Amino acid sequence: MRAIELDDSKWPLVQIVFQGDQTDEDIERLSGLLEGVHERDERFLVLVRLQKGAMNFNHAKQLGKIAIRMNPHAKEFCAGVALVIHVETLRFIVSTFLLAAPTPFPFKSFVNESSAIKFLTECARDADLELPKLT
Repeated sequence: MRAIELDDSKWPLVQIVFQGDQTDEDIERLSGLLEGVHERDERFLVLVRLQKGAMNFNHAKQLGKIAIRMNPHAKEFCAGVALVIHVETLRFIVSTFLLAAPTPFPFKSFVNESSAIKFLTECARDADLELPKLT
């Protein structure tokens, strides 16, 4: 299993899993995969799972740069992002960041997946998207 997995087989849902041991190369690979998502020019939703709380500062910066680069497209096509983080301190940091730098699309962090899926279901309904059945 790779340190970062992106699965778009349940389109319009894109699922991203961070195992916590990612390298700079893993971040670059993710950037390319995200480019592919954006090239579809279709509305989508994202469910991100941080399996472990480990993410070094440089990787966070790299992800921030990727997000800024893709922001104009995401603003038009991203219908919502749910981030599942089990580590309270990391979830607090992400929530604080989102308050300081809001995204142009709905974005929330959650402690459990069921709440994240409920949020994405609401986002899908608001965007007139059909979300596949998730378990």
